[in-house]
Amino acid sequence: MPDAGTRLVLPAHQTYTDGTVTKIEFFNGTTKLGEDTTAPDWARKLNVSYTPSMVLFDAAGREVLRVEAYVRTFHLQSALDYVATHAYEREPNFQRYIQARADARRARGERVDVME
Repeated sequence: MPDAGTRLVLPAHQTYTDGTVTKIEFFNGTTKLGEDTTAPDWARKLNVSYTPSMVLFDAAGREVLRVEAYVRTFHLQSALDYVATHAYEREPNFQRYIQARADARRARGERVDVME
């Protein structure tokens, strides 16, 4: 693994459609390291149906949570916390997690409005 701040030069293969780059694939020799694509292609690949959408993954690349169309401040903060703290491992139901999080904050005297 290179040190932080080390500049890497990776060979890349570009895919063009009508003169526009639609995908870039990154390689180390013949081993594909990953790819970058356009937002519409990415959305189709992940079956995103609504905007705005947020799809969160664990360190192994598995989808953990999908939030589509309805994004409120408390929900967004809760979704990020749910994944960052691995709360999905303890509570697989996101709505129960949000309710418990709101109840805990209210018990500490904080004002919580899940609809804001």
